[in-house]
Amino acid sequence: MNYKDIAKETIGNLYKAHHSIRKSGIDEKLIALVELRVSQINGCVIAAVITLKNYPILALNRMSSTGFRAGNIPVHSMISKSLF
Repeated sequence: MNYKDIAKETIGNLYKAHHSIRKSGIDEKLIALVELRVSQINGCVIAAVITLKNYPILALNRMSSTGFRAGNIPVHSMISKSLF
């Protein structure tokens, strides 16, 4: 079994799925929130931060005492929950 070829095919399929979702007409905010939630479930703070940077449509706002928010979701609570 050639794992290198399998990995290339798998990554290629993931890119095709990603491209298909983008062309589907699904609201960009929903796509971004799903990606953010997946990052949280996976416990990957780096992916969460990258998602927030890649989707300015989430309107990341600075709040004085509670940190950043993405829409109505406090980002600091998403990230801290993903760490535990």
